Amino acid sequence: MNNQELMLPGNTARSTFTTRDLLAMLFRHKRTAVVCFAGILLGTALAIVFNPYRATTKFLVHHERVDPVVTAEQNSAMSRRPEVTEDEINSEIELMKSGDVLRDVVLA
Repeated sequence: MNNQELMLPGNTARSTFTTRDLLAMLFRHKRTAVVCFAGILLGTALAIVFNPYRATTKFLVHHERVDPVVTAEQNSAMSRRPEVTEDEINSEIELMKSGDVLRDVVLA
C-alpha cells in the first residue's frame, strides 16, 4: 500500500495516512456509507424514470438547384417546385446518417 504524508498546519511532526486508514474509516462508518450510496443510486434511478431525456431536431430542406424543363423551344423556362416531398426529406436524413458524414462531424 502507498503511504502518503499528511502535514498539519500547526504541527511540525509528520503523520502518515495510508489506504488502510481510509478503509478502516469506511468500515467504522459502514452504515453511513451504504445509506449515502443507496440514496444517490435511488435518486439517480428516480430521476431517470420520471424525467427521461428527450431530444428533438428540425431539418430545413430547400432546393438548391433548379430542375430544367426539357422542351423543343429556344427559351425553356426553369421550373421550381416550392414544396419538398417526403422522399426528399428521407433522402437527406439518410445522407446525414451515412458513415462518411458522421465521421466528418466527429472529427470536426
